[in-house]
Amino acid sequence: RIDGCCGLEDWVFRGSLKTTYSILGDGMVTGFCYWATDPLDNPDYVEFLKIYNDIVGVVPQTTTAIPLKDINLTKKVLELWRVNKDYPVRFSILNNSILKKVHDAFSPLEMIGVKLVLQNNGQINNVKSRSGKALATDKPKKVQQLSSDAPIACVSGFLINIVTKKVKLISPTIPSDKWKEGYIIFDEGTYNSPEELRILMDRMIKKNMQKALKPNEFFKKIDHISLSFDEKTVSKLYLESPNVKVDYSNYKNIITEIFEAKYTPIDLICNLTKKGEDPIKTMYLLESLWAMGLIDNV
Repeated sequence: RIDGCCGLEDWVFRGSLKTTYSILGDGMVTGFCYWATDPLDNPDYVEFLKIYNDIVGVVPQTTTAIPLKDINLTKKVLELWRVNKDYPVRFSILNNSILKKVHDAFSPLEMIGVKLVLQNNGQINNVKSRSGKALATDKPKKVQQLSSDAPIACVSGFLINIVTKKVKLISPTIPSDKWKEGYIIFDEGTYNSPEELRILMDRMIKKNMQKALKPNEFFKKIDHISLSFDEKTVSKLYLESPNVKVDYSNYKNIITEIFEAKYTPIDLICNLTKKGEDPIKTMYLLESLWAMGLIDNV
């Protein structure tokens, strides 16, 4: 994700983009050119899309809540979609009045490449996230209408701000006092040239993106995951988050050790093997929990 603004030196966007593409390759097709503000706040937004397309080969996805602010700019974005047809443009519809004005302003042909994200009253999935400024709101009634277990972020990867030249490696998480914005920061740093960006990203990848659990380093469960037992019988054991509850009764002894003690993977396997557990079963469960993001090396 590359935040942009007008008036920057050519290398700042183009050079940063080429460097990122050389590292991530085809993974860049899912990138986009905005983050903290609406993309259509930037009058030069279309130019950034064209540069992205020149280097990566796709027009990145656009989601906007202000399609009516500058209709000519919005239509230029829609025209790029008609030429390339890479990803649908999304309009976030905040109320019924905006919905009507959108249909009045754009023809059915122009709307072919548009997906409407309906946030207006009466929608089934009209859930707002209690994150960012909403965590500190002084309006209790409004807070009660927000979801405390829904992250506002919906992507994992490198968040690159070409204005501050800061890079963050992030992933969605349930908003909390520690991660108020609804995403966890695994690593971060700054750069002053494309080569420094390359070095920084390479370091982050090697440090944070191991392909398997490190056998001799401690691991722990992630926040918001807990153990629970069936109220009628303690033989039923569940892993539970605010949104999901999964039966792990077949792994009861292993799960209990994983979540209640501090081990390295090697120590855990050795200790449980002495207690009669199959080491292959322990290894399989550890790798499965790690792959699902439920445990991580400290």
